[in-house]
Amino acid sequence: MAHHCIDWIPAELATQVYILWTLDFGKDNYECPTIWIEHGIPDNHVISRKQYYDDVHYLCSNDYTYSHLKKQGLKAYHTGHIFLDKTVPERRNPHLFVYAPQHCRFENHSLPEEWNHPPLTKKRLFELCEEFECERFVTSIVDDTQRDLYADLNPMMSNRYHGMGMTHFKKCKYLYENAKVVYADVMSTFDITAEAHGIPILGRDEQRMPRDYDKVDVLVDGKSCTRIIDTINEILRNHKS
Repeated sequence: MAHHCIDWIPAELATQVYILWTLDFGKDNYECPTIWIEHGIPDNHVISRKQYYDDVHYLCSNDYTYSHLKKQGLKAYHTGHIFLDKTVPERRNPHLFVYAPQHCRFENHSLPEEWNHPPLTKKRLFELCEEFECERFVTSIVDDTQRDLYADLNPMMSNRYHGMGMTHFKKCKYLYENAKVVYADVMSTFDITAEAHGIPILGRDEQRMPRDYDKVDVLVDGKSCTRIIDTINEILRNHKS
C-alpha cells in the first residue's frame, strides 16, 4: 500500500473508473469517469493550469489543493488519502526529536540549487534535543533520500513502495506517536500530517510552500479511504444518471 496504491479500492469500483496517480503526461479520454487521487502535499503539478481538465474528478488529499481547484470550477473533492488513515497514532508518548530531511538532493531535479539543504549536524541535533527537552533524536529517511549524508544521524529508514509501503506507514505512525518536535527541511506530507496531530514543526523551507500558505489542513479522522470509496460511488451514480 504505497502512497499511489489503489489495491485497497474494491475491484467492482476500480474497474468502473479510470484512476490516475499523475497528470504529468496528460490524459486520455475514456467512456468511464476519470479520477485523479492526490497522494500527498499540495501537488505542484495539478496546481498548474496545464493540468486542468473539465472531465477529471480530482480527489484531493488536503484543503489547499481542494480549494484551489474548486476556485477554477473543477470537479474537486476533499477526501484525504490512504497515508492519513494508516498513520493515525493510537497513543501519544512525545519524547523524540524527529528530523525529516528532504527526500533527495535537489540538484538532481529541476529545482533551484539554493533550495538544497545540507544535513543538520549531530552537534546541532543534540542542541535541539536539549532545547526542546527531548530524550533523543531520530532521522526519518525514505527510499529516495541520499542516505550516506545521514548515516551517523540515527537514521530510521522506510520504503514507500517495497512491501506495498507498509514499513513506511508503520514507521510514520510510530513517529507520530512518539515525536515531541519535528524538524523538516521542506514542507512535506510527513510534517503536514504531524502538524495535524498537534506536533510542533520547526524548519521548513518557505520557498517550497504555496505562495498564500498559512496552514495546509489534512483529515486525520481515519476515514479518508471511506470518503474516497463513497466519492467514487457518487461519481458513478452521477455518471450513469
